[in-house]
Amino acid sequence: MTRDELGYALSKQVPDMARGVILETNYGELTLTGRDAERVAALVRRLLEARLRSAERQALGDGG
Repeated sequence: MTRDELGYALSKQVPDMARGVILETNYGELTLTGRDAERVAALVRRLLEARLRSAERQALGDGG
């Protein structure tokens, strides 16, 4: 994901996930709501924030 995509996901998609999320697997879908969806959103936020920090560090190292 690009930095712009990560920023969009963190500002729009992840907050929306806290209301409910559908995880699609090869074996079917899992629908999570309530506290479970909030926990998934919190985890995804942490993962994407780490990716964004890494992308920003890499851009600084690349001179950009």
